[in-house]
Amino acid sequence: MLQFVQQLPGQKLIFWLDNPADSQFEDRLNHTKPVGSITRVSNLVSSVCNPARVCWKVERFVKIVVDPGAALNRQESRAGYGSIAANF
Repeated sequence: MLQFVQQLPGQKLIFWLDNPADSQFEDRLNHTKPVGSITRVSNLVSSVCNPARVCWKVERFVKIVVDPGAALNRQESRAGYGSIAANF
């Protein structure tokens, strides 16, 4: 377990950084990058603990939809708290 605090003494708010990692995709038929279209869903979970080891779980999701022609679909792409189905 990581043993450091990312806040000033007496501060009531918390802040933490969490990165799900870098992803690269390839066209499975042609084995080329970048892909022409894709729908990608990632459900992320991180935990925040206080010094007494009381922890809270935070769930977030990211859904990225790229339409044919490598155009980001801004209406279907979204992110938020909680999780969403990865089946589509």
